[in-house]
Amino acid sequence: MNSETYNKFQTIIGHLVAKRDNKESLTGINISNLFKPDEDIDETVARNINAAFLICLSGDAHPKYHEAEEYLSEIKQHPSLREIASFYLKGLSLIQREIENFCSDGSLHERKLNELYSWIVNESSSSQQSDNLEKLHSFFFPEGKSILSRTSEMIDALRDKRTIILKKLNPYPVRNLAEEILFTSNILLTTPPKSKN
Repeated sequence: MNSETYNKFQTIIGHLVAKRDNKESLTGINISNLFKPDEDIDETVARNINAAFLICLSGDAHPKYHEAEEYLSEIKQHPSLREIASFYLKGLSLIQREIENFCSDGSLHERKLNELYSWIVNESSSSQQSDNLEKLHSFFFPEGKSILSRTSEMIDALRDKRTIILKKLNPYPVRNLAEEILFTSNILLTTPPKSKN
């Protein structure tokens, strides 16, 4: 495994979620402020687990890395939180493997990761949020690159690509919603564009 690749990825994540040298993160989030492991009230556990995960994803350069890593390990010992903590800990190793495979030697993705890493560590982030988003999109969401400057055009293209036209009623209508319909979070329901009847 190429740990240098993953270290670059961790640095990028760190710049997304943590202040660096008194400079705001690129997202405006300071994950350190959300990680308060001394609070063990039920309402704060989820926040702390998420924050610990993001801190660990930021790598050991984050000042609270070891504390976050220890927190996730301790939470894993708690009977009611064991599965959740295991999920997050497994996620950390899966993400590392995924990034290292995705950015294999000489790939376009490796080049994009290196470009994003260089841009971030050289303090090239702009005061223009749209410039920052374009750079981040180039690696994390390449399909969305340039979407901010061409919003209407991209919305129309997405609608055209994913449009479903109902031509007739289903002869076997749904009778039991819970058993017959698969719900998804990846659906975009909108009215047809004005150009369509």
